[in-house]
Amino acid sequence: MSKENKFDLDKDEQIKLIIPRHKIGIILIWLSEVLGAVILTAVLIWLNNSASHNFLPLDSDVRKYITATVFILYAVLFISGLVGTIVYRGNAMVVTNKRVIHRATNALFATQVKMIDLDSVEDVSSKKTDPLQQVFNYGTLHMSTDSDETTYQFTFVANPTTQVKTISRIIREYKEAHTKKAKK
Repeated sequence: MSKENKFDLDKDEQIKLIIPRHKIGIILIWLSEVLGAVILTAVLIWLNNSASHNFLPLDSDVRKYITATVFILYAVLFISGLVGTIVYRGNAMVVTNKRVIHRATNALFATQVKMIDLDSVEDVSSKKTDPLQQVFNYGTLHMSTDSDETTYQFTFVANPTTQVKTISRIIREYKEAHTKKAKK
């Protein structure tokens, strides 16, 4: 499926900018999964060592159930990492020659699409709030509209300052072209 079909564009609509999300989001998802696996492994090692030194006397059946439970939790961690990755990648924002389209995926089967006409965009800005964002050059993109005073946010945007400049240029060109048409 092409990018254009994914966003259900009009026939005379073209994508001007695809706003990418930073890969750090996926890295953070999988780092948390690895941390969970390390903790589970430490618990498993501690239980086995405690049982062998009679510090925590457990019979072999209880140890088998605990070991099986830990392996089930490993599987849950892996599946939650996959779901997190799918949800993260399901979020997208594009700027076309007519509007901004934001597809927000909040859960595996929960997607919301927001569309803002370029005429309605009043302000575009970005924010980097912590050192990690500064070092890896990602942040949150904010877009506000003049009509309903709504602010739209898109997080984990790669190169947010560059994206703001590009979006602002596309909006300015759109408004200038439509102002010229209106004067004619």
